[in-house]
Amino acid sequence: IKVLVGGDIDAALLPFPSVTLRAIAIGPVGEGSRMRARSLRIELALGPLMRGELRATEMKLVAPQFNIGLDSQGQIDWPALALANETLSIERLTIEDGRATLTDVNSKTRLTLDRLWFAGEVRALTGPIRGKGEFVSDGGLYGYDISAGRPGADGTRLKFSLTTAERPLTVEADEASACTSSEVS
Repeated sequence: IKVLVGGDIDAALLPFPSVTLRAIAIGPVGEGSRMRARSLRIELALGPLMRGELRATEMKLVAPQFNIGLDSQGQIDWPALALANETLSIERLTIEDGRATLTDVNSKTRLTLDRLWFAGEVRALTGPIRGKGEFVSDGGLYGYDISAGRPGADGTRLKFSLTTAERPLTVEADEASACTSSEVS
């Protein structure tokens, strides 16, 4: 993965270690960027950092643009992260004013989520993860709640609730079994 920082980098050690990167682009070497953002700010917990752990007390991503797709085998086409999955935890993750473009190579479909925001926590890159947010798609406003557990022998438990003006919908799934969904009245 290559990370390009096209803007300023601000770093501070006191009162807590923090870094802000502006105008970032992330993507596989030799390809276009899969994610761009106006800025990324990370505040680190000092105690865990002294023990060699990365625990972000707060991470804020402003105006990100994600390009995520499904490949011909139905797998998420996203580059592997260089960090070990258990290395980073984030107490408060905030995403503001984002845009996600989701594509499926087999059906040649594309879905764009605008004004995407998220507020939640990430205990490790492999989970558990939970939070809530909103996005706009085709002129409609959607609210969502998401929680995902750690992968286990039975797969990964995922719960996703989507709320629209017309009707709420809950989807529950795990890696090992099919999705179930239910309308909530």
